Amino acid sequence: MSGVGLEIALHKSEMILVSNLQPVQVASIKIGSHVVRAQEAIKYLGVMIDSKLSFKNHVEYASSKAKKALHALSGMMGRTKGLSSSKRRLLAGVVSSVLRYAGPAWAEALTVQRNLDSLNQVHRLTAVRVAGSFSTVSLAAVCVITGMIPVGIRVEEDMECYAGRGRARTRGAGRWSAGSVRGRASSEMCPACAGVVESPEHVVFRCPRFDEARSRTRAIIGEEIRPENIVSLMCGNREAFDGNIQLFITLRYMYPRPYARFYSAGL
Repeated sequence: MSGVGLEIALHKSEMILVSNLQPVQVASIKIGSHVVRAQEAIKYLGVMIDSKLSFKNHVEYASSKAKKALHALSGMMGRTKGLSSSKRRLLAGVVSSVLRYAGPAWAEALTVQRNLDSLNQVHRLTAVRVAGSFSTVSLAAVCVITGMIPVGIRVEEDMECYAGRGRARTRGAGRWSAGSVRGRASSEMCPACAGVVESPEHVVFRCPRFDEARSRTRAIIGEEIRPENIVSLMCGNREAFDGNIQLFITLRYMYPRPYARFYSAGL
C-alpha cells in the first residue's frame, strides 16, 4: 500500500469476531506497531454489527438516535398548537427514517419481541407528537389516528421489497401497491361483491376480503362484531378495544380507499 501512496488509518481500524459460540471469543491483529482487538460490536455503514449477528446493538443504537432526533424536532412540532398534522407527519418521517435505516440487513432482529418493543416505544412517542394527544395513548390507537404505519410493518416491507427487487413485489409490498391503485379508482362499488356499494359498514362487517382479519378479532374478543354491538364491545374491556383497533389498522393499510370514507360516514 505504501508503494502506491496509501496508508491505513489506524485510529479508524476496528475488528469483530463473528461466532455462535457462547464463550466470548478474544482475538487481535497487529498492523505495524498498532494492535487492533476484537470488539463486541462495531458500526459499519451506519449499522451496528455484533459478534452474534443478533443486531440487538443496532436496535438500541437506532432507538437512541431516533429519540434524539424526536427531541430535536419536538420544539417545532409543538403539542396542541403550531404546525398542521400533515407537516408534523413530514417531520416525523425523519424519526421513521432513522428507525428503518438499512432495515433489510437487520429485520430478523424484530422477531425478538424486546427489540420490536424498543422501536415501537419511539414510534409511539413520535405518533403522539404528530397527533398532539396525551402521552398515555396506546400505539395501536395513535397509529390509527395519525395514519402512521407501525414501524414493524415498514421494516418488514423494506425487507420484502429488497428481496424482490427487479421482480414482482412480494406479499407485503403488493398489498400497498394494490391498495394505492384501488384507492384511485373512481367506482364506489365493491370489486369483490357484485352490485354492492363499498361502504365502510360493508368493508368492516361483511366484505369477504377481510374475513381473515375479522376472524382474528373474533378470536381476541370471543364474539362476532356487528354494527349494533361494536361500540359496547370496545367500551366493555381493554382486550375488545385493542382487538377492534387492530382490525381497523389492518383495513387502513391493506385497503386505504374505504377507510378514507370512514370520516364522511361518521365512523
